[in-house]
Amino acid sequence: MTFSEHCAIRKIIYSFLIIFLAANISGCGKGKETGPNEDMDLLPKFRTATEYYNLANVAGQNGKIDLAIRNYKRAIEVDPGHAKSYASLGLAYAKKGDYKTAIAFLMKGIEIDNKLAFAHYNLGIIYAKIGKNDLAEAEFKTAIELDPKDPIAHSALSSLYTKMGDDQKASFYMKKYIDLVPSDPYSHYNLGVYYLEKGIKDSALEEFQLVLKFDPNFKDAYFQIGVIYHNENHVDRAIEMYKKTLELDSTYINACINLGDLYYFEKNDLTNSLYYYNKALSIDFNNKYARKMITKIQDEGKR
Repeated sequence: MTFSEHCAIRKIIYSFLIIFLAANISGCGKGKETGPNEDMDLLPKFRTATEYYNLANVAGQNGKIDLAIRNYKRAIEVDPGHAKSYASLGLAYAKKGDYKTAIAFLMKGIEIDNKLAFAHYNLGIIYAKIGKNDLAEAEFKTAIELDPKDPIAHSALSSLYTKMGDDQKASFYMKKYIDLVPSDPYSHYNLGVYYLEKGIKDSALEEFQLVLKFDPNFKDAYFQIGVIYHNENHVDRAIEMYKKTLELDSTYINACINLGDLYYFEKNDLTNSLYYYNKALSIDFNNKYARKMITKIQDEGKR
């Protein structure tokens, strides 16, 4: 196994996309329904659509999706033109995995009010989830047109383009996202990975360093900086970064392997190289490369 195989980028797609997260509502929180569903049903029945809508959002926040659905429907009964309730009802059904019904209600909300940015965004999320990328792209773009300062749609579109293999557009929208949320470490990390893949090492290093500025415990950023230093033959700096990675996560096997390689091939330090190869093997007993290097070092010690 070559060194480059061990320094392969651990490309982690940190999803900034939580399906069914909407900028304007929060009625589809995670979790199982707990407690009696009748608690809100005991409240007065003669309410406005907005009151039922707000009750539904609270129910959703507490994981009571079925209760949320009932109250969104009550809002619609009171006011058949309540667009947000249709759109939010779509989100609730999406949370239950009923994408066909979810799409129908989201589209109904958009039909009533086509300027609901969060509805377009969440419709895009569902389309992306079921593999209709072209439709997802159109919905995300509409959401951005309606609310240019909402970062989440930019992030969603960037992730979609990454999925579609269009790195240039993915990078463009990731940069737009960073402009809107400059202190988000995950966006800087993903942009750094993009630059590293394209061989733009100086820009990649700058992005990974920004990650650590905003999150000093971001282990993958230390590892990627170590990879850059490793490839540039800055041995001591690379060792420092890999060790920092292991301080944050002692099971980070690629850091162990790379440290073993550095001590063996660059430092001629058999003791430390053996230590890190053994550590890698303790993490993954079936790691063939670590086992091969341990055997190699042991054989050399016998000569």
